[in-house]
This record gives sequence, C-alpha cells and structure tokens, in this order.
Amino acid sequence: MTTTDSLRPTAAEVRLLNQAFTQLLGSPSVGSVGFCRCLRADLVEALAACRDFAPVGWLVWAVTEAKDSASRQITSDQAVELRENKRDAVLLLVDPQRAGAGMDGIYSAAREIDEEELFAQIRKLTRAELGPACFAKVEQAMKQARKVSDRRMISAWQEFEFLARVVADPADFGSSLAFLGLWPVAATPDEIEDKDFHLAARMVERLLIGTGVEKTLTSRVDALLLIGATSNQKDSLERLVREGLRRPVVEILRELIRRPDLSDLWLNNLKPGFLTQDLQVIVLESWRLRTGKLTAWSGLKMPETEGRPQLLLDRTVGDTGKQTQLEIRFTTQPTALQIACARKDHRSHQL
Repeated sequence: MTTTDSLRPTAAEVRLLNQAFTQLLGSPSVGSVGFCRCLRADLVEALAACRDFAPVGWLVWAVTEAKDSASRQITSDQAVELRENKRDAVLLLVDPQRAGAGMDGIYSAAREIDEEELFAQIRKLTRAELGPACFAKVEQAMKQARKVSDRRMISAWQEFEFLARVVADPADFGSSLAFLGLWPVAATPDEIEDKDFHLAARMVERLLIGTGVEKTLTSRVDALLLIGATSNQKDSLERLVREGLRRPVVEILRELIRRPDLSDLWLNNLKPGFLTQDLQVIVLESWRLRTGKLTAWSGLKMPETEGRPQLLLDRTVGDTGKQTQLEIRFTTQPTALQIACARKDHRSHQL
C-alpha cells in the first residue's frame, strides 16, 4: 500500500477497500462479526488509523497487542469481548503475529474475508470504473509483470497499489507500471500498446536484474542500443543500475516516477533499439585468424612474392572450374536483425 511516513493510505486505496469490504460483508446486523487476517502488519495499523476507512455500517478495529482507541487498536481479549457483547457489527483487521492467543473462537464462528476474495472484488470494482478496454490493458500489464525473470507471481498488494493508482487517475497508467515492477512508460491508456508492456519488462531485466550476459554498468546500458540518447540520459541510467545493486528493484522504479528530473528515462522519452528491426551497429569479422593467417572463407590468397592478400577476379581458377568468391561476415545489433541477402544467414554475404 502506498503510504507516507505516517502510513496513510491513499484516498483511492481507501475508497476501493471501503467498497470491497462493504460489498463482501453485506448488510450489517446486530452482533455481526467479520475479520480479515491477510493484511501486512503495517497495513493493519494504517487502515485502522485512517478514519476514512469505514465500510458502511461496520465498526473497524485492528487486533494487535496494543490498546489504543485513538488508532482503533485492541487486543484479542477485547475482540472476544466485542463478539460476546453482540452489539455493533464489527470488522476486525487481524495481525496474526501480534494478536496472540484467544482468537480461535472468532476464526471459527465469524465471517472471514480472505486475500483471494478481497482482491477478486477489488478487480471487479476496478473493471467497472475503468471500462473493459482500459481494464484489458491493466490485465495485460499484470500478466507481463509476472513474467519478469520468470517470476511466478507478484504481490497482491503490488497489484492493488497499481489498480488504485490507475483508478485515481487513468492518465497515470504508464507511470503506474512501476508499482508492478515494470519500467514506466510515457503514455496514456489510449496510447499504450501491448508491445510497451513487453519492452517495460525487458528494460527491468536488462538494467536492474541483469539476466543477460552484460555485467558492467556501462555494458548493460550499451546493450539497450539507445536511439538518440543524450550523454545525460546514459549517465542517469548507469547511476540507477549502480543503485540497483544495493537497493530493491521496486524502490528504484518508484524513485524513477517520483523524481521529475528522471522522467526523460521513461520509455517513449527513452528509445531502446534492442527489440526493433532498426539497424544500430554492423561489426565486420576479420579476414585473419588470431595466428595472422587468412581465413579460408574470405577468398583471399597471400602470394609468395607480395606481402598483401589478393583476390583473384577470375571467375574460375585453373582447370578445376571452381569459382572464386569474396565472403564478408558480420554481426549486427540488434542480433535478430533480418537482412535481405543472398544467404538466409544474416551474418555473411557472398560477393
């Protein structure tokens, strides 16, 4: 959950949670008790301390080891007492690590809202607010986030932060990708495309996770094959990569969208070329081996009387009828570049 130093959830997060809990708990009745124990400890306290979090008709209490009515925190003994009094309808946000013993009676008899149920409802609410077209892109983004470095899943709360941010302002869709662990994109929901999600994932892998062969800071940035990038952009990327060696990836990505001076590093403002078919670099292979001898495929010969290699221009050599040829071998960046040439292999061409 997005919080400040005072652990305050955002207005959009509170609104979505209010709606979700209200709909899942249903109409309150005297003595009704519901509980949720899938929240992190800091989230339990943050929601309890936020008076705006108030599902319709339900009193909210956080069950911890503290007794603090101002922040709506009670102990497990007090929670049991509330249930036995059967007065108000109560929603208990339980921190299992601090609630202690004595909650078994509540767990067995009260209505539990578990993580799967809660976030399924939040997704349903988000879809209704954003509309099918925008929500389809939301789902595509979350699907791509799960594929980063073969991750099987991302945190449900990461998804929730992302959903709440997009609901609060759909125009921030591209920057909100950082909450999923994807590189931010300078684009609105209407502008963003499926390929942008793929590129946002590959950017994180290449720069911050380092799953490729590039190990040094400079080589990771160079491997992006940036098109028209300034020296300042490259230097800033290297600094982010350096920071990523000692800080969690999600922190680096959130800093990227929090600081206006780094917005020129968002995709679309930054144009990587490693997934495009635009030719960036051609590297010719040498016609000489490490020993200094000429390669057999070059077609060059070293005459006995001269010190320079020669290419015989005759189409046949002697009586053999064998044709001479000059073969040029090269590599490209991107390596997957398709070049129309006499051979299917783009790494060589015969003249």
